[in-house]
Amino acid sequence: MSAGEAILAFLEGRGDELLEFARELIATPSVNPPGDERAVAALVSERLRELGIEDIEQVGADETRPNLIARLPGGGGPTLVLSGHLDTKPPGDLALWATDPWEPVIRDGELFGLGSGDMKAAVAAMVYAVGAFAAAGPAPGSLQLVFTADEEAGSLLGSRWLAESGLLHGDAAIIGEPCGVLREWEAIDLVSRGAALFKVRVRGTQLHSSISDRLPAVNATVMMARLLDRMHRELKDALTYHGHPLGGLGPTVNVGVMAKAGIYYGVYPGEAEFACDIRTLPGMTREQLEADLRSFLERAAAEEPGRAAPAAGSPPSGRCA
Repeated sequence: MSAGEAILAFLEGRGDELLEFARELIATPSVNPPGDERAVAALVSERLRELGIEDIEQVGADETRPNLIARLPGGGGPTLVLSGHLDTKPPGDLALWATDPWEPVIRDGELFGLGSGDMKAAVAAMVYAVGAFAAAGPAPGSLQLVFTADEEAGSLLGSRWLAESGLLHGDAAIIGEPCGVLREWEAIDLVSRGAALFKVRVRGTQLHSSISDRLPAVNATVMMARLLDRMHRELKDALTYHGHPLGGLGPTVNVGVMAKAGIYYGVYPGEAEFACDIRTLPGMTREQLEADLRSFLERAAAEEPGRAAPAAGSPPSGRCA
């Protein structure tokens, strides 16, 4: 039996086992925020050892935010990295789920559960892929699994920390994120958008609401709504970017992904805040993006009568990754 035949035979005989492992991963919460991947990382490490993978390293800037690196050495050829993340988005309002997000179910051939597509099923598949190669015997090259923390909140404690720590090594990498939006295997993407995450604060006049018609006052919530609408309509066209030859998509601009304002009834809102999520193209820089944002906000402030523009030299609060 060739190595390829041995790998396929290994996987074909473990389809049900692989699916059950994916369900175990889904049933193990790793919601981010707040962020804690320890339980799911332990589950992955245990299964890798059961499949014959012993070189497993757990590293991270915080003990509650582990990243896993597993290595399967080969014959000295190139190293292929298979990578994914261990955290999930929050589930939101549980009453809106048709099924319990942590009790995965299969319906009409589809797996439902929090993180099933993004991306615990892919993590399970990559674990068993490395197990299959281990069972098939030495390969010309090496395999690495890199499973990261904190992907859903900017990757500061995950892929960015790993890269800045010099712990990522390989000749090529495959990221196991879903490759189809409208259908399976819709595309094999060769570039990835980054993420710029930031908040915008709008300040108004905090006073008793019963005298808001007697004194000059600015409603911070109303001003936030006006700015949100303008950014939704106009910000993308104000960004500096160039299309990438390997990916025809532009950046995405999602404003108001979170918002809060005011104190309580009877108090005219003096401050409001909303969060934004811009997915950046390769070649876009933090410096240019901040310059574009500052220019947009200064222009919007100048066009609101009596409103002051942001102070010079104070960049928008937030983070880019």
